[in-house]
Amino acid sequence: MPGRQALDVELVTDTPPAVAAGYPDAVTFFRAWTQLEVVAKLTDTPALTLVGRGCLGQPPPAGVEVE
Repeated sequence: MPGRQALDVELVTDTPPAVAAGYPDAVTFFRAWTQLEVVAKLTDTPALTLVGRGCLGQPPPAGVEVE
C-alpha cells in the first residue's frame, strides 16, 4: 500500500482538566487526542498547532484516513 502511515498510542487515564468539560469520558477524549496526533504526524504539523486551530475532536482532513 503506497503512502505514509503513522501510529500513536495513549494510556487512558483521567481526562486533563483543561479539556474535561468538552468530553463525556476519558476514552472519548483520548480517542480524539490519538487521532489528532496521527494527523499531526501525517501532515507534519505540531499537535498543539492543530489544537489551536480547533481540530481536536474533528474529522481528519481530506486525504488522511484514521482507523
